[in-house]
Amino acid sequence: MTDLTYVPPEPPARPFRVGDEVETVNRNGDAMGRQHITRVKGRIVTTDCGRTWTKDGWWYGDTRAYPFPSIRHPATSAA
Repeated sequence: MTDLTYVPPEPPARPFRVGDEVETVNRNGDAMGRQHITRVKGRIVTTDCGRTWTKDGWWYGDTRAYPFPSIRHPATSAA
């Protein structure tokens, strides 16, 4: 049996803002898709898929944060 491992997400280089395009990242740090930030309130960020995240990019659910999936600013924006 193998151990479950993950790559902890790095804090964003700049704060998330409404309208920002972000990548959803799996536990290995691989991008799974892109969403846009629709709301930033307090320490919680919401994307257009309806999920909530912390300002550090961790997924937020059931009153606590989890390290994956996570969000990050993409290296380059899609044209």
